[in-house]
Amino acid sequence: MLSPSIQQERSRILEEMARINQMIRGHVSQQTYQTKRGRQTITQGPYFILQRRENGKNNCQRVGPDELAAIVAGVQAYDRFQKLTQR
Repeated sequence: MLSPSIQQERSRILEEMARINQMIRGHVSQQTYQTKRGRQTITQGPYFILQRRENGKNNCQRVGPDELAAIVAGVQAYDRFQKLTQR
């Protein structure tokens, strides 16, 4: 039989998992590009990329500024969910 403290911890973890509404697997990274025009080097960006593995292949998707906050929150929620399942 599990001790009351372990049962309370399990209940707390399950409640926290239930509060996670959206999860996105992957990693968000920032990229910039440098191009030369004449004698000038121009930096373009930053661009944000959502990277993840799907069907054994790396899938990269550019993220627009209007959806960046929601995608970052979803990626962080997925990471938090994974840590909770390990506990």
